[in-house]
Amino acid sequence: MRMLIQFAIRATKTANIDAFWIDYECIRPEEDEDPDKSIGEVYRICDIVRACHSMAIVVGPRFNFTNYTHDATEDGLDDLSNTKTQWLRDWGSRLWTVPEALLCPGEHRISIYTPGTAEPELVAKRNLPGRVWDDAIALRQLIDHYESSIHLTKLELISIALECLKRRQTEKRMAGDVAYALQGLLRQRPRVLQSDSDFQAFARLSLANDSDMLLERLLCLKLKDNRAPSHEMQDVWGAKLWDITPICQVSEVVENNTVILGDAKGAMINWEFLEAIYYESTRPQRFGWGLLRACSYFSMVFIISVVVMSGFWSQRSGRRFDTFFSNFWKAALGVFVANAIIVPWVVRYLYRSSEVHQAQARLYGVAGRPDLGRVEELMFGSDQGRLQWMEGGDSVTDHPDGEEYSYESALRSFTLIDTCTLSAIQFEAELPPSVVLAGARARGLVRMLLCSYDAKTATLCKEAVVRMETVVLDRMLKLNRVRFALKQTRDDVIADSR
Repeated sequence: MRMLIQFAIRATKTANIDAFWIDYECIRPEEDEDPDKSIGEVYRICDIVRACHSMAIVVGPRFNFTNYTHDATEDGLDDLSNTKTQWLRDWGSRLWTVPEALLCPGEHRISIYTPGTAEPELVAKRNLPGRVWDDAIALRQLIDHYESSIHLTKLELISIALECLKRRQTEKRMAGDVAYALQGLLRQRPRVLQSDSDFQAFARLSLANDSDMLLERLLCLKLKDNRAPSHEMQDVWGAKLWDITPICQVSEVVENNTVILGDAKGAMINWEFLEAIYYESTRPQRFGWGLLRACSYFSMVFIISVVVMSGFWSQRSGRRFDTFFSNFWKAALGVFVANAIIVPWVVRYLYRSSEVHQAQARLYGVAGRPDLGRVEELMFGSDQGRLQWMEGGDSVTDHPDGEEYSYESALRSFTLIDTCTLSAIQFEAELPPSVVLAGARARGLVRMLLCSYDAKTATLCKEAVVRMETVVLDRMLKLNRVRFALKQTRDDVIADSR
């Protein structure tokens, strides 16, 4: 610590100013009556960086130097250069260095002090990312934004900054450290609470600022890990946050990683049985139905004629009458046989149309990957290839029919059958979802949140995200305010088990 203060005094004299401030360690007294308030002040140290004259970075080995001299060493300069680069990268790996580098003044160059050098290295703020960080392109965009050379929208600023912050290391003093580091870049800063989870801290920060519904967009991302942190932004389908237009809206943050969703649309999933579906075909069938009616009428007339004419024939006799009646019966019998042959083909023609104009909108859930031909027989009476697998509905690739596949042991494979669009979507979830919520529009499709229901807390818990056609929205019902929760992250599960 003494060596660090020596560097600070030297940098202060070089800058020709009167005071310095070191973000080396912030200690909260244990006897503090309001720990949340004190911790909040620690997380707002970014204001000091905003108001400072210039910034100096002191890098070196950790606690290895007891004596320090300003004299430069002539031997081993190459090794010192390599070591200095590594020290800078170690400095940049910390979570809190990102806000410091973004908010420090740009009119003065950043001074980099290292042990064994007589003079500090002066680096322009815009050149710092290439020296320190692997994700220099993203951080350069943020620096250019704060130097007003480019303009990022609020959504772009928050999403890029969040992507950079979550790559950094932290001792995680608080569960919401990433959100609290992000709030230093924003105008509205909610109170820091030790009881907040990562999701709650980020949700309150998003609601407090005009963040273009950032939280709603994050809820609709399809993540590789169902228990990833709430600020994870790596979408399986490759969508960016600005590609997503939320449909529902978060109105309130409550306990246990739960929020209140308003203006949402939803539908129930039937897991009990598959039932026959009423539908209208698109193929014009007037001729077919007319032919079927004519054949039916002729069959009825033929049977009645057989009964009536058989008695009349037995009472009359004569060669001319016998010849006429014999020819009549031959012709009628021929027409009847033709009728018996035609009717099955007409019926098959009427019921084999694969195009459906309108069908009952129902959602059915099936465990595993079913045979769609068999499912279609149960719903429509025949297998005509009406039901199709939704292309890109989920990240699941082809698996044998009936096989329950999972990426992880905790996940099981399910299939969602939508009769409105005649599509089947396979997905993975820990529990079978019972409710579908319309989350957002993205790239011409609707992202649906599949949720299980916790009866004890009356909460919908997110299980999976799938994509469906937009016409489904017209068949869904408007919902009142609903409680919506995320799965616990793996870190939370580990913490609860301790």
